[in-house]
Amino acid sequence: MECNRARERRRMILPIAIAAIFVISAFAILADDDTIRTSSSDNDVFLGTGTTHTVGTGGTYATIDALPTLMDGDVIELMSDVTYEFTLYISADVTLCLNGYDLILDSDAYSIGQGIVIYSGYTLTVADEGTIGVVASIGVTTVVQLNDGAEFIAATANITATGAFIATGIQAFGNSNVDFGGNITVNSAEGYGVMAQGTSTVTAGNITVDGDGCYGVMAQNTSTVSTGNITINGDEGYGVWAQDTAAVSTGNITVDGDGGYGVWAREDATVTTGNITVDGDGGYGVHARHGAEVTIDGELKVTGDDSKFIHLRKSDDSADIDTYFTSADNPSGTTKAGYRTYTDEVSTVWIESEDTDDTGGSGGNGSGSGGNGSGSGDDEGGLETWMIVLIAAVAVGAIGAVVYFFVLKRP
Repeated sequence: MECNRARERRRMILPIAIAAIFVISAFAILADDDTIRTSSSDNDVFLGTGTTHTVGTGGTYATIDALPTLMDGDVIELMSDVTYEFTLYISADVTLCLNGYDLILDSDAYSIGQGIVIYSGYTLTVADEGTIGVVASIGVTTVVQLNDGAEFIAATANITATGAFIATGIQAFGNSNVDFGGNITVNSAEGYGVMAQGTSTVTAGNITVDGDGCYGVMAQNTSTVSTGNITINGDEGYGVWAQDTAAVSTGNITVDGDGGYGVWAREDATVTTGNITVDGDGGYGVHARHGAEVTIDGELKVTGDDSKFIHLRKSDDSADIDTYFTSADNPSGTTKAGYRTYTDEVSTVWIESEDTDDTGGSGGNGSGSGGNGSGSGDDEGGLETWMIVLIAAVAVGAIGAVVYFFVLKRP
């Protein structure tokens, strides 16, 4: 009898031991997890496991300019608003924790100044809300510039550029990648919200550019750009300027100023937008040439003297080079269900319409694929590693109990 009880006790050891191993492993993971996280609404964005460099009031460094050489996994953590004078070069995988503060390059003394330059092959991840910006009264400046193969990730930060002769929010070269959920605001004599070249891919939130001769998005080569709403305030401005085989999608576009364009597209560029509103004398709702295609998931409104609703242009040696459409034109037939089709047989503009078969339409309210630019950056439904291990431990313990009582304990 005593031997039987001893055997039963030995049989109980197996499920208990397995469950204990899983529980201990879970807490070992917790104890070893020294990764720094933000404490804001950014839902525990992981910042890195390298050295943390605190900058600003109460920090180790008074300004960005005093930082040592950055290494992979390093964290730059702002303790207050910080203004600096020289470009921050990123040549490692680094995280910038804004902590709700602003990081501003003051380049008034220099003719050319980039706020942040990310070198090829490296990633800058920005955690927390706050602003990255440049203030300059002269010259040419860019807030964030990505070299070929660089990556920039920021879910909730904003970008501002103010005062330079030519200012750009984000400039992406080569095969770079931008996943930016915040908003871009540029105030410049010639400003660009996003400039994309090469095979770069850029996602951004809402874009506002104030100044004459400005661009919300300029996309070239085979780049891909997706944004929220675009607002241009100033004469001769462009909501979207796209050429080559670039692909651009946006939310609503508003251009307020004389001689402005909602969309200007050429060659095989494709542009998809929400509502387009152009208000000003001599403006153009859409200008497309040499094979470009523009889809408007919403309405196109153009107001002002001598303004054009749609202007299509064939190759420069064509006899009938220019074709104009007005808002009163309602072309018969369509090449896209749910849209009115405006074409010169080379370039095409589609405008969503309730008057056509809408089985193929996207049902637009002007949101575009860029949405409203808020960018979630969160994974509220995700589970931390330690949670998964704990759940597994409970499950294994339960299975062990079932095995013991219904299998091992049988006579």
